[in-house]
Amino acid sequence: MFSKLIRMCSRNIKSKENEKRELCPNCGTTKYFNFSMQEYRNNFKNTLEHHDICKYGRLFRCSKCYGYWFISDNNTIMEYVSENHIDTLRKWNKRNLIADKYIFEKLMSIGATPPDIYGNFKEFVRIPCKCVMNGGQEIDFCIVSFQKTPPNYHQLAEGNILFIDEIADVQESEYALSVKVRSKTSLAKEIRMCFSPTLVCAPDEKKFILNGITNFFDGYGYKGKDITLPEDDIQFSEKECIYYDKNTNRQITWVIADLIDRRTYKVTYDNVEYQAIVICFDYWDYALYDLGGVLILDVVHDGIATYKSTFILNDSETESFRYLGLYYITQLIKEIQKSGRICNERNIRERFKSDLLGI
Repeated sequence: MFSKLIRMCSRNIKSKENEKRELCPNCGTTKYFNFSMQEYRNNFKNTLEHHDICKYGRLFRCSKCYGYWFISDNNTIMEYVSENHIDTLRKWNKRNLIADKYIFEKLMSIGATPPDIYGNFKEFVRIPCKCVMNGGQEIDFCIVSFQKTPPNYHQLAEGNILFIDEIADVQESEYALSVKVRSKTSLAKEIRMCFSPTLVCAPDEKKFILNGITNFFDGYGYKGKDITLPEDDIQFSEKECIYYDKNTNRQITWVIADLIDRRTYKVTYDNVEYQAIVICFDYWDYALYDLGGVLILDVVHDGIATYKSTFILNDSETESFRYLGLYYITQLIKEIQKSGRICNERNIRERFKSDLLGI
């Protein structure tokens, strides 16, 4: 498992900092892993030495270059930690980053941005918002990220890092796209290298193309709150639209919070074993059983079961749900909190189609 992780992670290390440092073929901290180095892959256990225990994982060091690696408890996430960022990891490790109930429920009311259809970022719950710090300073263009890893390479490279215990309040950002637009961008297919387009509209019917998952919009005289999806799923020409480059947007501030627990275990349904996903926050437990097209959802609040539903998904819904289930649960609980009523199967299916599939 570790050798596979080393290969996967090593290919993704492309920072300028890493280009300047002396590359270490021993632990694979190169831009690309040399697949001809079979002896290194076979001796991966001798490559990394255990250095320390972290929450949700362990910290290792390369026996040659002394570079740091964070490996999650379930061995599915492996991140190289540079010398410049080891202090950030240690701060993350020492702090209790559980969002209080007030902030958590406000974030759920805003709604999380789902992972893309290829499963990228499915380990995180990410919500764009405006934050008010403990000292009263307001910071827009924030993304609160519930996660079980320290701030990762992408977060460190893309913007500033704060922790949830530094935040007194969260508010909706007028620059954040609606949850419906954000979810639509997550469903965009890559039609050519690094290009996954979503067509959106401004109030004056001016058309823009968003590329990949997009959380904020600030340009051409418009803000995220102004941007909507076209009424019909129309065909469009790129020449007729304005390409919106989210990378020229203002710098993102990442606010890191603990995802209390997320685990999988096997359940039996009609004498067949399936994987169940359990997501636990401080106040709510969500249990999602994807039983090969049969969905069972349990919601527990303060130890009391508040919701349960079983219904059948068709093939297209099952494929989408596989990637969007975590986001979908946060949206469902938002409606339960607002209405105080049990949602029936019809309501759930309509919400699923509207919020996630955009139809």
